[in-house]
Amino acid sequence: MDDAIVMGLIFGGVAGLIVGAAPMVYGMTRQRPALAFGGFAACAVSGAVLGLLLAVPVAGVFCYLISKSAAPTLGSPQHANLDARIAELARLHDEGHLSDEEYARAKAKLIGA
Repeated sequence: MDDAIVMGLIFGGVAGLIVGAAPMVYGMTRQRPALAFGGFAACAVSGAVLGLLLAVPVAGVFCYLISKSAAPTLGSPQHANLDARIAELARLHDEGHLSDEEYARAKAKLIGA
């Protein structure tokens, strides 16, 4: 390979890694590690291919995807549904329909522990 091509790949890849830090940090703070690592890797590869010309738009796309797939927050419909399901488990436990072990196992399954 020509030295200029190799240097272009190296510098483009490094630029892609630097730009890829944006979706990585944003994804990890929004609790979306799969999209964070995917964005980081995609930016590194696209940076090696076309440098910043491709790495920056790829980072933007991944940041957009991360923002649209945010984790449920306090007060969101998904969180309210979880609260209702845990309350129902507690009611069943209080009424004696679930043992302590069954209640703990079902609650842990609901919250993903």
